[in-house]
Amino acid sequence: MLSVTLILPVVFFVGTMMETMSYGKAILGDDRYNARISDSYIYTLVLFGFALMIVTPVIFFVKKMINNYPQSINSLSETRYGKSVKGQ
Repeated sequence: MLSVTLILPVVFFVGTMMETMSYGKAILGDDRYNARISDSYIYTLVLFGFALMIVTPVIFFVKKMINNYPQSINSLSETRYGKSVKGQ
């Protein structure tokens, strides 16, 4: 999940930078070119922030579920489940 959080903004950034570079300063002009470059940085940071906001609660939920799993397995009594399977 963390790799997706990092890869998604990087792919977006590389794509926008490649597109801006393909047009070049001659076609876009200095002001528009610089604006597109700065917008790429800003939107990448915003995308990274949103990805973190979505992934962080999911990571905590999965971590809690993984930590609770051994407790629920240990709570199963052997007499309740073990003998019924062996007796069949």
